[in-house]
Amino acid sequence: LYVRELWNLVVADASLYDEVMQGSLAGGESRPLSNDGVGRAGGAELTVRWRPNDHVDALVAYSLGQSRRRDHEGENWRNFQYDRPHQLTFAGQVRAPHEWSFGLRFRLTSGAPDTPVREVIYLADLGGYVPRWGLPYSERLRPFHQLDWRVQKVFRAKTFLVVAYLDVENTYYAKRDDVLIYNRSFSEQLSFAMIPLFRLGMRAEF
Repeated sequence: LYVRELWNLVVADASLYDEVMQGSLAGGESRPLSNDGVGRAGGAELTVRWRPNDHVDALVAYSLGQSRRRDHEGENWRNFQYDRPHQLTFAGQVRAPHEWSFGLRFRLTSGAPDTPVREVIYLADLGGYVPRWGLPYSERLRPFHQLDWRVQKVFRAKTFLVVAYLDVENTYYAKRDDVLIYNRSFSEQLSFAMIPLFRLGMRAEF
């Protein structure tokens, strides 16, 4: 279990957000910063490990938590930028004969908080669209999941050993919504999927 209290967080002028939403912010105008922000975070983490013998090692970890902040007195509490209430991880490794080992990790987490577009205004003079954003991080993107795995081989000598391994991240090409790109009229969103990443490495231990 854990609880954290935060204070003196650096925040911008309370009127800045309203002016950005209304499109009345003057270009080049500076805004003072203050330490009015406060925050709180809390949750619980549970890990279960299973080792039936010397060849199998597995664990399941689950985290439940929440992190909220308030920039100015009188405002409503909102999510932190990286708040993810649910996180589930499964990891396992099997040791095979002749110093071979096979491992994998699966992760499933809540989607990242997102600031929605509430309204879009077309400016004829500029020939483009200007969005008006909603409350910061008031919506949540889709859950994120990913599968990674590793194959490893150990070569032993009298005075040292060499470990060769192959890592593969995001095996099934899962999409991540953390970085979104809008089209010209802000009517559609495009998310990206990180291509499977292959990493071949070697490590020596003396």
